[in-house]
Amino acid sequence: MAIQTVRSAQLIVETTDVSNFIGTIGETPGSVTVQEFTPFGGGGFVHRYAGLKSGKWSLDGMADHAAAGVSTLLAPTLLGSQLGVSIAVPATGTTTVAGDWAQFGQGQLTSYKSMASVPGELMPFGVELETDGGFVVSGRVGAPLTSYTTSGLTGTAVALTGPAAGKSLYAILQVTAASGTNLVVKVQSDDNGSFTSATDRITFSTVSAVSRQQSSVAGSLTGETHWRVTATIASGTFSFACYFGIA
Repeated sequence: MAIQTVRSAQLIVETTDVSNFIGTIGETPGSVTVQEFTPFGGGGFVHRYAGLKSGKWSLDGMADHAAAGVSTLLAPTLLGSQLGVSIAVPATGTTTVAGDWAQFGQGQLTSYKSMASVPGELMPFGVELETDGGFVVSGRVGAPLTSYTTSGLTGTAVALTGPAAGKSLYAILQVTAASGTNLVVKVQSDDNGSFTSATDRITFSTVSAVSRQQSSVAGSLTGETHWRVTATIASGTFSFACYFGIA
């Protein structure tokens, strides 16, 4: 058991790094509605059954209305759009690395806040995203958000037993900056941490621009005990993060 305090976090909404502007994560998925039924043969007890699942990310902080500021990139015009969301928390220190805990998914932007203040206070910023399509995963960092060059990436092995039958391994790729061509990101697995027989499990579409993708591979892959992210870049540099987990 590893009890952890939150000292910092890496937050990305769609393709925007909001880590330096968000100071409160108000809610995270999820919840489930409970339906009650009292049958005559129920022994005098109310019976309860799980219903529909839902959840919401509520992120609050300070505004930046510059041309490339968070309040401009995540604008009211995006209300109703489906956006990718990821939160990664370092296990030690203040910088995320491969293997750290991460939560990621997809939500519909339902609320936007950019102006509600009094003189002398920071202008606020906030968004709420309601989970969409059940795509919410608690997983691990495969590739932390940073700048990658043509030297590419052979990611650190992350110990994680692959999905059992009926489950899937999900992955999200969020490219926050692009000044090059042909970024190819893969998620690989193996039965050992040295990756002596690595197998490509997910290959994201080749991109040359800021973008977000998500993909999955179904089980049974319980024989695969380690996972990693690899990347190749034809030219230039890209900033991206890739997380994976089982659900």
